[in-house]
Amino acid sequence: MAEKWKMLAGIFVAMMVCVESASAAETSKTSAREDHGVAERLGEAAENVGKKIEQAVTGVAKQFEEQRVGERFVETIKKAGTKTGEELERVGKKIEDAFSKEP
Repeated sequence: MAEKWKMLAGIFVAMMVCVESASAAETSKTSAREDHGVAERLGEAAENVGKKIEQAVTGVAKQFEEQRVGERFVETIKKAGTKTGEELERVGKKIEDAFSKEP
């Protein structure tokens, strides 16, 4: 999960570098008002990417936890089944022994 986070963060940084270099190339053509608008759009884009990364990481963590809970449930059921089977065998043997001893 940490590797995916690092990968997504790297993609985000690369995207920001590309956008920044593209906006720097156009800076000479734009006015101060347009620069402010570009900065706002970049800020919003960065926030949106950050939210999507957070949602993806949260989703992966949730899926992992759900899978682990399911695995624990299966382990618990298997243990309970084994114990029940062993107990039934023990009780059955006691009953068998009780009936075989009586004349």
